[in-house]
Amino acid sequence: MKIFFRVIILIQAGIFCLSSFAQDTEDIPNQIRFTVDKAGFKDLKEEGKIYQEIYLALPNGQLSYISRGNKFLAGAKIEVLVKDLADNQIAQSDWESISEVDSISQAFQQIALEITGFVLDPGKYNLDVKVTDLNSKAIGYVTVPITVIKLAGDRLELSEIEFAQSVKRAVNKNKFVKNNIEVLPNPVRLYGLELPFLYFYAEIYNLGTSKYTKEFSIVDNQGNIVEFSEKDYQPKSENSIWVEKVNLLKCASGKYVLHLKFINQESGDVAFRESRFWYNNPHKIVSTVQIDSQAIEDFRGQIYHLVNSKELKIYDQLNRTGKVDYINKFWSERSPEFRRIHLGRFYSAQTKYGSKRTPGWESDQGRVSIMYGLPDDIDTNPASNNSRAYEIWIYESLPRQGQVVFIFADL
Repeated sequence: MKIFFRVIILIQAGIFCLSSFAQDTEDIPNQIRFTVDKAGFKDLKEEGKIYQEIYLALPNGQLSYISRGNKFLAGAKIEVLVKDLADNQIAQSDWESISEVDSISQAFQQIALEITGFVLDPGKYNLDVKVTDLNSKAIGYVTVPITVIKLAGDRLELSEIEFAQSVKRAVNKNKFVKNNIEVLPNPVRLYGLELPFLYFYAEIYNLGTSKYTKEFSIVDNQGNIVEFSEKDYQPKSENSIWVEKVNLLKCASGKYVLHLKFINQESGDVAFRESRFWYNNPHKIVSTVQIDSQAIEDFRGQIYHLVNSKELKIYDQLNRTGKVDYINKFWSERSPEFRRIHLGRFYSAQTKYGSKRTPGWESDQGRVSIMYGLPDDIDTNPASNNSRAYEIWIYESLPRQGQVVFIFADL
């Protein structure tokens, strides 16, 4: 069988974070990429304190797996440190995340969700997060500045919003359960065909005996309300929770802001929170009003590996209206299934292989994964005293090419 070798430089860069507060590092080479998000809730045991939850999304496909019988095992050590602005350590949490799969390709379909939390005073902190592959010793590292919110002790208040993949009544106790509700976080805050429903969780504090109004709205990048709900609410206790499931299928691709408002009907007191998220809908035709400049730029990346340089030049020379017409025409000429698969690869590459300097689709590993999908096998080799780090991707049977091997090397 013919074997085709290509040598490609492995870009060892930072973490691609969609979260509104997260940042990546440029001075430390990162081999493991992950996304961090947070939400703060009132600590009911200590007055004035906040229970700050930290969420991580770790794509398992980038870990090094070892064969164990008919299974493959990988693991990562996760370390989270909270420091004040003078770099003094305030709190620490560390644990191990273990992944067991039937095949390496199965690992590429999985994203490990992790959670930890700290009781903190309101204020500004730095969050140091480090992930170490237990097999290859590859690392990922990021420092995230966070602001711990202040919640008053006596007036109507809302916690921060936790974006979730699902929210349901808990059957068994696990690390994602609070107030008898299992909340699976969505640290990337990206929804789409695989996650068409937006779930969120928030807490309401200092309720009285009055009647209240619960309002939530979803606003697009132009300030238009695309979803609105208003309900009367009669509290049964001083504190309560707010969970919702929202169908987003009618929304176009883009950035949105979720607004929560809780109103005392008698006094007029209002508690308010807002936070942003992203939605990808490959079936929705967009207009010049609905689409923003970032989405137009994203589309250029989405088609970069599908068209030639002449077509890209034509697209670049169009005005805003022309580009929107081009986008709609481009996807209408291709099947929804093709678009779903291609955009799935694109956003996966953005999450796994992007950095502050280089978007995921431009990276070498991102380019290969977009063009060919997930490899059938991966051989990860960390740096040692005698060699630099390199990784081998093996595709057993690509159309018209047979077996293809890509070598990503830190040269």
